Amino acid sequence: MPSGAEYEITERLDSRGEVNVSLGLIIAAGKTFRSGRLNMPVNLYWSPRSDGDVIGLSLGFNVTKKSKKIKE
Repeated sequence: MPSGAEYEITERLDSRGEVNVSLGLIIAAGKTFRSGRLNMPVNLYWSPRSDGDVIGLSLGFNVTKKSKKIKE
């Protein structure tokens, strides 16, 4: 490494580095919208951190199978 050169150091999690574990708080609220067999969950979350808050939105969907009646 040449002396006087400036390099940007970034932290990344991969097989060559060390694992850093931290604790945090996540506050979330959600609602599932249903239309027939289609379910659409919507979640809003907030995580307060010392280096800046994180706010996010999580969307998804799933379809339930039509139940089959078993003949006896």
